[in-house]
Amino acid sequence: MNEDLKNCDPKDQLNPSKISDLTSELQRYWPSLACPSRSNMRYWKNEWSTYGTCGNYVLNQTQYFKAALNLKKEVNLLDVLIKGGIKPDGGSYDLYNASETIRMAVGYMPGIFCVKDKAGKTLLNLIIGCTVDGINYDDCPGMLGSDCGPSFKFPPLK
Repeated sequence: MNEDLKNCDPKDQLNPSKISDLTSELQRYWPSLACPSRSNMRYWKNEWSTYGTCGNYVLNQTQYFKAALNLKKEVNLLDVLIKGGIKPDGGSYDLYNASETIRMAVGYMPGIFCVKDKAGKTLLNLIIGCTVDGINYDDCPGMLGSDCGPSFKFPPLK
């Protein structure tokens, strides 16, 4: 999934104490949609090691999660998709239309990732924003659904 991410440091593990003041906001604005639970720490640890440690800029763990929260508060991607007719109803949706719906709302091309379920159906899994300096978002080069194909199913949220 992250072949296009550069300068990542997977050895830099998230220290939960660094984001303890943000936990309630993270629970509200950035829960795991694939595996919701009372504690999303495993999910946030994965997001940090997969995305937060990448780039030519330096954001510490607290700064990374604060920046993510600010973006999530500014733009609710689920609302953007629903307003664009792309709903978590198990339906099949065109990848290009989904990316354009998001691009028109936020001003940059997102990274969109999918997974295959046990039946081999392609499911929307993750939408990310890319940044060049840790603060300002920009197009995500080469991350438009390379694992999605031309369409995906948007499963109901748990």
